[in-house]
Amino acid sequence: MTKLTVLLVDDEAIERQVIEKMLRKDEIQAQSLTFLQAKNGEEACDLCENTMVDVIFMDISMPVMDGLEATKKIKDNQPSVDIIMLTAHDTFDYAKQAIEYGVKAYVLKPAAEKEVMSTFNKVTKSRELDQAEEKQVKKQTARSAFIEALVSDTPEEFTTNVVVALVGAKTSEEELTANINDDRMIIGPVFGAHIPIAWIDVETTDDALELMKQACLKDSVIRFSMGRVKPASELRESYEEALLSYYDLVDRPDIAYNVYKSGLKTTLKDIDTCQKNLIKAFENTNADELSACYDRYVHTLSQLTHHQLPKMRRYLSILLEQLTHVGIKDSIFPLQQEMDLVTHREALQTLVKDFLLKQCHMLKRKYQNASPVEQAVRYVDEHFKDPGLSLEQLANEVGLSLYHLSKAFKKCTGQSFVDYLRDTRLAYAKTLLREGELPLKAIAYEAGFSDPNYFSRLFKKVTGTPPSKYLSRSNRP
Repeated sequence: MTKLTVLLVDDEAIERQVIEKMLRKDEIQAQSLTFLQAKNGEEACDLCENTMVDVIFMDISMPVMDGLEATKKIKDNQPSVDIIMLTAHDTFDYAKQAIEYGVKAYVLKPAAEKEVMSTFNKVTKSRELDQAEEKQVKKQTARSAFIEALVSDTPEEFTTNVVVALVGAKTSEEELTANINDDRMIIGPVFGAHIPIAWIDVETTDDALELMKQACLKDSVIRFSMGRVKPASELRESYEEALLSYYDLVDRPDIAYNVYKSGLKTTLKDIDTCQKNLIKAFENTNADELSACYDRYVHTLSQLTHHQLPKMRRYLSILLEQLTHVGIKDSIFPLQQEMDLVTHREALQTLVKDFLLKQCHMLKRKYQNASPVEQAVRYVDEHFKDPGLSLEQLANEVGLSLYHLSKAFKKCTGQSFVDYLRDTRLAYAKTLLREGELPLKAIAYEAGFSDPNYFSRLFKKVTGTPPSKYLSRSNRP
């Protein structure tokens, strides 16, 4: 059972003692509860400045500072706290106002035990659901930050050590989490031929390796490669190491995993560079540059594979899978079937080159009316209310790789995708706040935030003002 800190606020000591006695009757529940008491709103505010509180029973009528004023101050500092208002019949209108300030529920005084317990259980159950949703939001936020760090080299959200591992693109998240449920693991989207996984707050590469083994090698075997543990600022370098190890894994079907070691073949780094340049030329729909990049890629690939046809097929398949997010996914499978039938390496190279040039010309025609980045910006402006909108979804929509879209989006708007989406949602939320027709929770959902508590914290962080105060300020004549 989740441990909770419960604050009882009433100017009458007997009232505080009665509520605590009621909540302690369930012995199992009582073991998870810690009680604090305050005799007025001011004492409650002072307590909440230094102590994280989960649930508050708050009387309205008290000396020094009443419950309404205390509620506003406490909710500004601890938006996640749940407040149950205690009210007499003659202050019922105040209780309704308190609910607008974020109070979760109210109980009429003198409080009946059945009503106290029922209200408390409803509030704590709702709290558990909210926390589960908030955990999911944090997971999505961490995933977005991971993607942003991979594609833009700016890991601003990460402050601890991090290591990146890669698994095959056909691996499902359910497979990865079946044997391990660890909040330090962030599973990214499909990056062409692989899925990147970040492990945060790990001390050593060996620690991360043991975690990956637990996730991938316990029941069935999921082959993986891994970089080395790096400071957050070098996350991209750990990814590059994992990628080189992934290429090395292609030629070693006898091993289950591969961790980066200094001294990997120079040609592995060369093939990675050639592949990136080729993908960039493809996304820019530059056929001449694409042709030149492909020739350099094939030359390097021949050196790496010693002209062995099966190995060349495997590397070319990885290249094609890397291009699945730039609008040619439906065309790759028939090509791969043709590749399996080719018996000469020159014919294989020509087959893939002709395919890429044809697709490049088709992509150029597709972008004649509007560039993919302009389409992306317009898509965000039209779909920002969707709480699930992500950079990977946007990349799929406009047919660009995450890396290329992230770079181009920032060049076009002056902001990263995450910042642009955040500001667009907050701007719309401000409009709704000024209109004053919706409660805060509804405004959060309407603006595209799936967690109202996260919305309140973000709004205050960005604007310096809690949304509740912004609302009242905006409504002044």
